[in-house]
Amino acid sequence: MSSSSDSDDDRRKSKKDKKFHINSSGNPVNWDGENWHFYKKTMVVAFQKSLLEQIAIGNVNEDDTWSQDLKDEHTKKQAKIQMLIMGSLTTRLAQQLMDLNGSDMWAELCKIYEGKNNDATKAQKVYRLQGDLHRTHLRANGDVRAHLYTIFRIKNELAELGSPLSDLQMVVTLLRSLCDVSTTKVGSWNPREDQRVLLIRLQNA
Repeated sequence: MSSSSDSDDDRRKSKKDKKFHINSSGNPVNWDGENWHFYKKTMVVAFQKSLLEQIAIGNVNEDDTWSQDLKDEHTKKQAKIQMLIMGSLTTRLAQQLMDLNGSDMWAELCKIYEGKNNDATKAQKVYRLQGDLHRTHLRANGDVRAHLYTIFRIKNELAELGSPLSDLQMVVTLLRSLCDVSTTKVGSWNPREDQRVLLIRLQNA
């Protein structure tokens, strides 16, 4: 009979296992809809590794003039794409796509999460990203590199959705996000570097 401690450990392990990660085969697992651009890149790499990218993105489609052997091979590759995509998603997301073939699954994910074919979805994503950008601040003793990565990731996502930040907006955003630590004595902050100098160094990096 397992102890309550064992049960708690199992629950914690189960919760951890459900997080998005890259498995030992190099494939993404348990993606829940967050950070589409990172997920997309990992999936493209998975497709490339299996020589499936051109089929997955719809550049290669079954042709009536193909021999039966070629058609069968194409069907196998579509099934492999399905397995890669469904295995990379949470059950909730996978169930929404399970009736589609591999290429259509990928096209549907791109349509939903890039928001380029749906004005309402696009506007909603832009609004959410702008809110994330406004709320992002470097915390005392925080990781400066990770903070800046987050800022530039959001900037790039906004640009892909057709709402790029101007250079001035980016400068203001960076300075605002760093202002709370500029006057705070924290171990990870060099008091001799003012915010503008840091920004210039980042731009030239």
